[in-house]
Amino acid sequence: DAVEFGFAAHGGSDLLPLNKSASGGELSRVMLALEVVLAASTEGTTMVFDEVDAGVGGRAAVQIGRRLARLARTHQVIVVTHLPQVAAYAHAH
Repeated sequence: DAVEFGFAAHGGSDLLPLNKSASGGELSRVMLALEVVLAASTEGTTMVFDEVDAGVGGRAAVQIGRRLARLARTHQVIVVTHLPQVAAYAHAH
């Protein structure tokens, strides 16, 4: 079996295969979104994110930090980041 995800970065853009149309930052956010959805079915697991914020700007980094902090309420979350906007939401450094 094979699965192909379609992705449209903007409302008016064509739906294209994710691996051909998404930028690095968009891929990072898609992966985080998938992890959030999968996390809803499991509690108490450890999740590791290695530079999930790669290729994103300040506002997006703040949203990623908030989302990771929310995940950390029910999971152990380990994050590698170089962005202070994401690190600011950590409980421990």
